[in-house]
Amino acid sequence: MGGMDYAVKITLKTGDPVYLRKALVNNMGEEKRARLYIQKLQLALNIRFREIDREKAALKNFLEKLHKTTGHYPQQA
Repeated sequence: MGGMDYAVKITLKTGDPVYLRKALVNNMGEEKRARLYIQKLQLALNIRFREIDREKAALKNFLEKLHKTTGHYPQQA
């Protein structure tokens, strides 16, 4: 059977250098996570914009072919 492990809780005050360092490290970690998340969102957005551009080009091509074969453009709502 294993022994019981106790977590030692250290009480830190806001002006304590150890507290300040811990807060700085936490902030740096949060900043890095936020930056990575933003990069991921930007990449997904760029991919979606490319998909939309391809869809617009395909639709334009379709409408041009439709116009050539039928002689009119459909009315846009």
